Amino acid sequence: MVPGGAQDSGELPFCSLVSPHCKNYEDRVTLDCFLYALHYVPHMKQSDIFRENAENCLQLADNADNPPACRRYLRMAEAWNALAEEQDWLDGEIPPVPRNARSHA
Repeated sequence: MVPGGAQDSGELPFCSLVSPHCKNYEDRVTLDCFLYALHYVPHMKQSDIFRENAENCLQLADNADNPPACRRYLRMAEAWNALAEEQDWLDGEIPPVPRNARSHA
């Protein structure tokens, strides 16, 4: 059983909580998976969860029916990877970018 009372019925967990914020089914699925993993997989680092979400988006892009959907999933994957990198920085796993390196970018 997953949070929200959903079992193997195909019902989305957290659906009633996130549906006002999500535009379509795929957004709800991605957010639901993130929320579930964030709260119920404590042994995983948050950045690893973000990277798994990025991988899921890449798989969705591979199976997308049209170019706009594919581009959307690729942008989502980039965003999840950026979040993962930022989370690693917040967790102290990677050093901050030196000021002189930022000014040259």
